[in-house]
Amino acid sequence: MSELRSSSPFQGIELHVYGYKEDCREKRRIELDTRPAAATRLGIAAARQLIEKGEAEPNVIVSGREMLGQADPVSTMTAREIQRMVPGAVVYTNPTAQVSTLQELRFARETARAQGLDYLVSIGWGIHTPRIETLGKKVFGPTWWDRLCRREPPTIAYRSTEEILSTYPNEKNQARYQALINLMHALPPETKWKAYEKKLQWVSKIPFGAQFADQVAKIWRPKAD
Repeated sequence: MSELRSSSPFQGIELHVYGYKEDCREKRRIELDTRPAAATRLGIAAARQLIEKGEAEPNVIVSGREMLGQADPVSTMTAREIQRMVPGAVVYTNPTAQVSTLQELRFARETARAQGLDYLVSIGWGIHTPRIETLGKKVFGPTWWDRLCRREPPTIAYRSTEEILSTYPNEKNQARYQALINLMHALPPETKWKAYEKKLQWVSKIPFGAQFADQVAKIWRPKAD
């Protein structure tokens, strides 16, 4: 289900990932020379804000195998960054899953059910959030098994990274975050990404459109900086 239950904190965070960012600055190296793309790092910062403000418990769900010729699964790399930025966070990963919005949501539902997380929040980049919600309504809707067992599926809410960072600003880093968000919105890759999302948002609404969009993601997806 995708209704908002504002009376209690989110029991888990489903975080969407957006690829890799090379980082060759020696003092910032962690294990490898790769870090998550800026959109993912800002998403982690948004998740941290929710956790620090008591709006969410420190359970984070990320999914995705290796991509773009990298050897490191994107979810494994993102999990390391989460644990660096949010000490004590419990991270659930699926390092063998295809990197697609549909698969990320499916893994989130499976994990929520297995771990007893009844109330999630999905965090994604702003232009991606409408399609996340469209697919989430399908993935988190009650299944025939839910109906047979007379049980409610996990509930999920949808928030954009930009919204969270503006609502729960970190005074020390607020200017830095906003400057980076503004820069990313102005870069050419964002324009290509908007066109991509507009097409797939329409496709995702039609019968079997989500599965078709999943196949498109195997062939091509815009690069997030």
